[in-house]
Amino acid sequence: MKKISAIILFLACLTSVFSCQKEIPDDPGTDNPPIVVPPAPKQVDYGKYGLGDLAEKQGIKLGAAFTYGEYRNNPQVAEILAKEFKAVTFGNEMKHDAIVQPSGQFRFITADQMAQWAKQAGTELFGHVLGWHSQQQRSYLNAVISQASSAGSGNSQIAPIGGVLDFESYTAGPSAQILQSGEFVQINGPEYVAVTGEYAHSGSLSLMMDNSDGHCTDSWDVQVITKTFPVTAGNTYTLAWYARASAPADLQIDIRGDGDVKYKNSAWGQFAKMTTEWTYQSLEYTVESGRELSVAFYGGTEAVTYYLDDIQILGSTDSSVEAVREAVDDAFKTYVYGMVEHFDVYAWDVVNETFADGAGGAFRTRGNTANDFVWGNYYPSTKDWVDAAFTYATDACAKFGKTPVLYINDYNLETDTPKRQALCRYASGNPKVTGVASQMHLDMSTPDLKGKVEASLKDLVATGKMVRIAELDLKSTDETSQADMIKYIFQKYLEIVPQAQRGGITFWGINDKDSWVGEKNAPLLWKGVNYEKKEAYKTLYLYLCELNGMDPYKED
Repeated sequence: MKKISAIILFLACLTSVFSCQKEIPDDPGTDNPPIVVPPAPKQVDYGKYGLGDLAEKQGIKLGAAFTYGEYRNNPQVAEILAKEFKAVTFGNEMKHDAIVQPSGQFRFITADQMAQWAKQAGTELFGHVLGWHSQQQRSYLNAVISQASSAGSGNSQIAPIGGVLDFESYTAGPSAQILQSGEFVQINGPEYVAVTGEYAHSGSLSLMMDNSDGHCTDSWDVQVITKTFPVTAGNTYTLAWYARASAPADLQIDIRGDGDVKYKNSAWGQFAKMTTEWTYQSLEYTVESGRELSVAFYGGTEAVTYYLDDIQILGSTDSSVEAVREAVDDAFKTYVYGMVEHFDVYAWDVVNETFADGAGGAFRTRGNTANDFVWGNYYPSTKDWVDAAFTYATDACAKFGKTPVLYINDYNLETDTPKRQALCRYASGNPKVTGVASQMHLDMSTPDLKGKVEASLKDLVATGKMVRIAELDLKSTDETSQADMIKYIFQKYLEIVPQAQRGGITFWGINDKDSWVGEKNAPLLWKGVNYEKKEAYKTLYLYLCELNGMDPYKED
């Protein structure tokens, strides 16, 4: 029994020992936690879709502008157009001076080549521009005006100052012969006035007024004054001349008649400032009363030497003024019909930038638009010209079986409220206007820029016309802020503009390095010689993908 008890006690102790030990796992490695490898973050594939395709799904025709040189010198432009955009605008190649030759003939070669590039890229062509105050073929238009004025009864190039006074009938020398000619009745500071062969705009002679030593204490210390010429109260006359100076300078004139002197000055923006090259200067003057006027040119405004040539006054008789108006109108109508017939476009800028800057919504005239050919100056008013432009465009489209949207387009509509309201009033009142456009050349430094963009879009939509952002760029050296603002513009466009009124959004260029405002202002979606996508591009891409419920990421 003792042996059995001892054996039982031994076994019990042995069991107790083993029961106190930790269980050894079958797999000694399970004592370490498993290593979890997180999946690689998804990468955005910015080549997966084109911006134009994404925007099109939201009813936005996305476009870009480019010039002939831009396309020819940068192979990437063709690739980007084909991949990213649905519409193209030519920066300069469809403007008047690019199409119309000095002879009056049309030359379409360059624009046609660019139109072929656009077609190859699968993009539609926007017509820019039929009516503008700049980039006219001045040689041709001046010839039209000259021929018409000579053909009119009377002579609209006023005889008392020699038709076009080019000084070729003079002999180079001091001022005495100027008075003897009878074209001028008074000279102040005669020792500083002469006819010179040093410079001439046409021929070999011009009028010189010398204040290079700054001796004048008053601007009229050197001055020439024309004799009087007949005028008719209520008529508008155009005074025009060419001027240059030994250094950039302002010129002052005065118009004498109507009982007092009317001072005009390039410093006041009434005509172009003089440069060291010949500059065309002109202004309009409406006679309020009286029958005679004369003009005085001041040579003492600044310490430079002044030169004048080809002085003329247009509008001496009603018949000659009417002849000029008819000739200019015919030239403009011919241009509109020729452009509409030749180009197949989805829309036209019929009238571009027709409202003056900071003028309370006034139309442009020669008086508020320096050194440009303002079509409206040859019509009863600029509004009459704008009316004619839309009438001609509408009639030409009907004649040639075309149905483009016809836009009135302007800039600074976000920052110049009276200008925007004037454009909207005009568009609302003219049924031939079927689209309104804001260029939207913007600057991130503008206070409350988002609020201004929103207000502008709301006013444009209220016209009931198609609404287009025509020349979008945004000056900003901060890519993040720029990206946020570009996204905001698209958000507000989609929010405010009903789909039936969406005329599209066009960026005014592709790469910062080619922008009209300069690379340092960094206004566009690409940058550098390698056409690197900027934050604005990336943000817009992701935003449009999100709107369309499309996966922007690379496939696993």
